[in-house]
Amino acid sequence: MCALNTQDQGLITFSQQDYLPILIESFLIDRRSQGLSPDTIELYTKKLQYFMKYCDRQALTQV
Repeated sequence: MCALNTQDQGLITFSQQDYLPILIESFLIDRRSQGLSPDTIELYTKKLQYFMKYCDRQALTQV
C-alpha cells in the first residue's frame, strides 16, 4: 500500500502495485466531483475494472 515517507518532507510514495489502482480511483473521484451522472460513473468504473484486469494479466503496473 502507500506509505508516507516523513524524511522526504511529507512526500507520499507508492509501490508499483499501488500506482494504477490509485490512479483509477483518483480519476473516478474527480469525475464524481464534477457532478457526472451515476450511470456515467458506473460505466467508467466497469470499463476501468476491465482495464485493470487486462493490466494484471499483462503484469503492467504503470501507464
